[in-house]
Parts: sequence; structure tokens; C-alpha cells
Amino acid sequence: MVGTLAAEAIRKFKFDLAVIGCSALERDDDLLDFDIQEVCVSDEILDQSRKTFLTADHTKSSLRAIPGPR
Repeated sequence: MVGTLAAEAIRKFKFDLAVIGCSALERDDDLLDFDIQEVCVSDEILDQSRKTFLTADHTKSSLRAIPGPR
């Protein structure tokens, strides 16, 4: 799920652990994504999680996208 409905649902919970992904990584460690709706959901997950892990492989460093979750 992505978008406003997903973000609202996530706000109702607190997570001990969350795993997020991204579409691209910049050299200064900024996370990037192609879909603003996914960025909004990732932001909520970061806010509601005590600990968060990012999953990404080496191909993410060569892509370009819009700014992602903080």
C-alpha cells in the first residue's frame, strides 16, 4: 500500500523494527525514490519505528530519482 490511506494506517501503530527500501542512493547517503506516494509511506514508517533498516543493493547507487525519506 502507498499513499494517504497507507500513511494514515501506519500512524496508528508503533513498530519495534521496520525494513524499508529505496529506488536510489546518492553519494551523500540521501535516499531517493521514483514515487512521492512511497516516500510519504517511508517517512511515516521512520517516524513510527524504534529501529529501521534500509535494504538496497549495489545497483541503487547508479540510479537517479526524486528525494526520498529522510
